[in-house]
Amino acid sequence: MPSMRFFSLLAITCVITSCGNPEKKLQSLAEKYAAGDKSAAEKISGAFINAVSEVGFSSDGLISNERILYYRSDTNMSVVYPEKKKLVMDNIDSSAFEYENGVFAENSGRFLMINDLNRSIKKEIEAENDKTPIRSMLIAGDTVIYYSGARLYSVDLASGKKDLYLKNDFPAPYPKYYSVKLTRSEKKICLLAGSAGSYNLSVIDTDSKSAPIKNIPASSSKMLLQGKYLYYIAGGTAAWELVKMDTSARTKTVVSRFNDLSDIELYGGCCLFENTRGLWSCNYEGKKIIIPFGYQLFGKVNGKALLKYGSRVYIADAGQVFEKAVQLKEKVPGLFSE
Repeated sequence: MPSMRFFSLLAITCVITSCGNPEKKLQSLAEKYAAGDKSAAEKISGAFINAVSEVGFSSDGLISNERILYYRSDTNMSVVYPEKKKLVMDNIDSSAFEYENGVFAENSGRFLMINDLNRSIKKEIEAENDKTPIRSMLIAGDTVIYYSGARLYSVDLASGKKDLYLKNDFPAPYPKYYSVKLTRSEKKICLLAGSAGSYNLSVIDTDSKSAPIKNIPASSSKMLLQGKYLYYIAGGTAAWELVKMDTSARTKTVVSRFNDLSDIELYGGCCLFENTRGLWSCNYEGKKIIIPFGYQLFGKVNGKALLKYGSRVYIADAGQVFEKAVQLKEKVPGLFSE
């Protein structure tokens, strides 16, 4: 009769091999499917999402602002990624939030409130009037940058001083109804203003406080700034284009074209998009591959992909999604119907 030591060693071996290794489990299921075990197909989708993801959360009530992932109940916020924090809002009407390095900013459009976690208000900014609400904000080190009335303003967290950040105007194509998106990448800020497939896109250098790219047309709110390259969507219905712009040389190339597109997200390494046939991955060389597992795009957070599968949302490495799909197709092409 086997000893307890035998079972303990077996359990340890299981953990460090395929039993506890999502990658090895995926490979094992792919081999079974290729050998004719069609029942393995049902398990491959779960093994694949585990192999490309770091963690998953319940999708019920989960919200991403692209920098943090959180749940909200009235004025209480529970941040679950990239770190766990409990935050309490001052204004129940606030609909936009930022949290970074102990600083919490909330925006109701009329009021922008900046706090530390002890709830001692550092600064409260009020929009000049209802026609120039505070439409977006961004925490950048010891400064909060916000957009109001087609301009950018800054608030120094140490002194509380408010200044005009740039003299440039960054209007939306149609100025009556629009939203604004601010994202930061290293020493650059992307600003996108517009709505309903018509946007103006700008890139701002935070060192020189200048806008080398200013108000170029874009067709989607989805964008990515990676080093000196700006990726964005141009074109229109049945003729969408993924464009790569060199922000230094101001030259543009079309990475890929789409005649069927319902949603897209841009990540470092590749993009993920949905059309009438399902979810696809496309790298920045233009190669596309379908992801045949019933996942849904849920957005992004801190550059990672958010994929909904069943009742959970997984934080996935978009580059791994592309690479593992290519590898899996080589082993089991029957799963991929393109």
